[in-house]
Amino acid sequence: MRKPVRPIATYDSEYGSAAFVNLTEDIPADLLMRLRPNRCLYKAPEAYSGCGRPCKHGDKFQLAKADS
Repeated sequence: MRKPVRPIATYDSEYGSAAFVNLTEDIPADLLMRLRPNRCLYKAPEAYSGCGRPCKHGDKFQLAKADS
């Protein structure tokens, strides 16, 4: 019995935007993207505490810094 092969789609750094990733999330393939080393990504924000403006972003993750 053979397992079904899942295709791999490869993209360059120009396609690594959130809009592109959101539009391709329903495609039954694994995405492999090359990102610029100075790119910053953000984790999901913490739950709203009910006081003040809700946070848009969580902790910062920088590809160039191993400790982030």
